[in-house]
Amino acid sequence: MKIKIYPKSPAPRHIQQAVDVLKEGGVIIMPTDSVYAFACLSTHPDGVKKMAELKGIPLEKANFSFVFSDLSMLGEYARKVNNET
Repeated sequence: MKIKIYPKSPAPRHIQQAVDVLKEGGVIIMPTDSVYAFACLSTHPDGVKKMAELKGIPLEKANFSFVFSDLSMLGEYARKVNNET
C-alpha cells in the first residue's frame, strides 16, 4: 500500500492509515531532516523483525535508531549514565 501525506495539508485519514500500519506491526517510510527512513513501533515485535529483514541482517545483530516525542521517553530504552564516566 502506498499513502502519500502532504506536509502542508495532511489528510487525517491518511495519517490514520499510517498509524494503523504501525500498530499492526508494519513498516512505513518517512522523511527526516536529511533522508527518508524506515520506521516501525519499537514495541511491536513484528515491526522490529520486518525492519531487520529490510536491512538484510539477523535481528540479533540489528542496530536501530530511535525517535522520541520528548526526552522523557529515553529512560524507557536506555540505562542511566553515570555522570562520573
